[in-house]
Amino acid sequence: MAPSPTDEPEPSPTRTPPARVVTEYYTAINEGDYRRAWDLGGSHFADSYEEFAAGFSETEHVRVEIVSVEGTSVRVRIDATETGGHRYFAGAYTVRSGVIVDGDVRAAEAWG
Repeated sequence: MAPSPTDEPEPSPTRTPPARVVTEYYTAINEGDYRRAWDLGGSHFADSYEEFAAGFSETEHVRVEIVSVEGTSVRVRIDATETGGHRYFAGAYTVRSGVIVDGDVRAAEAWG
């Protein structure tokens, strides 16, 4: 049976796995390489590169934990060390063709 047009294709061996894209996105943020993070999908979360980069002005380090991967959806938990403390988030990103194309990540309770 042929797949329907709405079926998501499995990542091919030459494509970056979705979890790795999310990990690379946060690695770029931790390295202050906001242009790379922008290219990996940050462009979907701000109106401009300048706005995106400025959003990390208080961020010292981000620890991301991949909770699960289902197809193109990557569920995460995030511990952001910022000036003055920590902020915690949880949610999911959608990755297609090596880029984060959507995300729903919200404030969450602290995690260990």
